Amino acid sequence: MSFLNNFLTTNFGEFDSIKSKAKKHIEGYLGLYCAADLIYVFVFCLYYGVTLGFAWLGWYYYLYFYSLNSVLPRISEVQEFVDLSWILLIKPVFSMGFVLVFRGILCHDVHLSQLAEPFRIYFRLIVTSFLSDFIIFLHTLLLVIPGIMKDYSYTMAYYVLADNPEFSAWEVLKESERIMKGHRLEFFRMQCSFAGWFILKIATLGIADIYAGPYYGVSKLLFYKKICG
Repeated sequence: MSFLNNFLTTNFGEFDSIKSKAKKHIEGYLGLYCAADLIYVFVFCLYYGVTLGFAWLGWYYYLYFYSLNSVLPRISEVQEFVDLSWILLIKPVFSMGFVLVFRGILCHDVHLSQLAEPFRIYFRLIVTSFLSDFIIFLHTLLLVIPGIMKDYSYTMAYYVLADNPEFSAWEVLKESERIMKGHRLEFFRMQCSFAGWFILKIATLGIADIYAGPYYGVSKLLFYKKICG
């Protein structure tokens, strides 16, 4: 009940300071963020195009030499493998790459090459991402709520890793959990203050992300710096 009361009495204006600072910082960088977004879309399409393209070539090969019934399960398995490999091996690089871009915007020292910088700590990044997802999954098996709470505990993992690239995966997660302790509900409330932008992104088929993406990303970075002190 205390959680519900705290949420219902939330004054979203408490985040006006963070959001107004974020608006000022992203001025002049929307074009660069748009270019970074296009790189992400290009790599996504290229990855799926190449991998699934080979899968479909294999489909026609097997269709020609074998029966159709023996082919369909193989295509389904390839699709699942491609999805999983993207989530585990490629997406974390872009997720942290955009964190570095947002940090660059905040410092007024941003360039597109920052998207590729996570490859310098690729193995540690992948282990951190996998360990985080695995622990969240285990907590979700217990009940949905513990999984959500653990997800919020690890939400700053990429920010911690960006500031401390020498940390091990376990140290990154523990540090994220430490700084988010007592701030999970606060961060959830800040996310709710962006609900209109999230809906607009869906309504415009992602076009609104040109502004909403850096606006939310820099706001989250400012929140991170605030709770870190």
